[in-house]
Amino acid sequence: MTYAQRFKIDEFLNRINYEKIYELPYGNKPLMVASHARNSTTTIPKLTGFSLLKWNVKLEAHRLGGIDESIIHSVTKLIWNLKLSISQRNQFITLANDANDINDRVLFINNTDTINRIIQIDSSQETNSPFESNFFNGSKFNDDNDNFNSLTLPLGFQYDSYHSYNQLFKLDQNI
Repeated sequence: MTYAQRFKIDEFLNRINYEKIYELPYGNKPLMVASHARNSTTTIPKLTGFSLLKWNVKLEAHRLGGIDESIIHSVTKLIWNLKLSISQRNQFITLANDANDINDRVLFINNTDTINRIIQIDSSQETNSPFESNFFNGSKFNDDNDNFNSLTLPLGFQYDSYHSYNQLFKLDQNI
């Protein structure tokens, strides 16, 4: 680290409002934190206590102006390792974990909804060849004239698409 970088870090540390830095984001409301994480990027990030603290440092850097990302990261590391108590760190970590649990449930529900919508598609695509038909419309393995059972499954095993699907993909409706 150069002398100039160390000077910028020290200057930033001296100007920070530590009360704002130590506050849990969004008033310690996991739903709000989870929503912010989902809406701030195209992919839902896994939050950590450190990343939540970094949100606060970024807000403070924005308030003070002229602070680049490398300084923000270095200052966040210093505050996380040297200035926060263990209980403060644990509060940030707990909030991040709670928000991650919410986002995991939202992602699961969105994926389940997408799968259910795909299953409900009942119109087939018109094609010119069996290959195209299988590609766009999928293969049907439960037809009586299909040799799927005899060609791919162990002797005596019968494929039952309805029961197999329900056993493999039981979805928890309580979420």
